[in-house]
Amino acid sequence: MTDQALMLAAVLLPFAGAAGILLCDRWPNLREAVTLLTAGSLGLIVITLYRRMQDGATLALQLAEPLPGLPLRFGL
Repeated sequence: MTDQALMLAAVLLPFAGAAGILLCDRWPNLREAVTLLTAGSLGLIVITLYRRMQDGATLALQLAEPLPGLPLRFGL
């Protein structure tokens, strides 16, 4: 995966996990599985981003530019 895709996944994965938890509300075991899967996946993504940053990569993700000259940007 590219650095930008990993950063986008790190931002969006918790929202997807929360939606999965809400959908599995009636089944506690499945709900806990979704929670653990989301947490584990997010942990792996963050570790991967950290290793790439340690290798000297400049990581940045520009999501949007709501006003001219004012970008919504995440960077490590």
